[in-house]
Amino acid sequence: MKRDKSGEKYELTFPEATYHISRTQWEWAIKNNLREEDSFLEENIHPIGKSGHLSSCGERGGIVPGFFRNDLFGHTPGMMIPFIKYKEKTLVYTGI
Repeated sequence: MKRDKSGEKYELTFPEATYHISRTQWEWAIKNNLREEDSFLEENIHPIGKSGHLSSCGERGGIVPGFFRNDLFGHTPGMMIPFIKYKEKTLVYTGI
């Protein structure tokens, strides 16, 4: 998210992109709770949901050829872990 030219509201940084998120992670992000209130700011999260560019995914599956994802319960519920097939290898990004 970035501020618009007026500096008064936020807009999508990449307005033509599709934003993929697990259903569990989205529900966790929009739920107001003390643990995450500084991580999932409403002014960042809600415009994405209202933009029409949000793709809510189930627990596992493919997004594009060669890109598979699985949801795990890491530091937050429904954290997406990508598996990327590249040549004869599978790369896994486990987050930080």
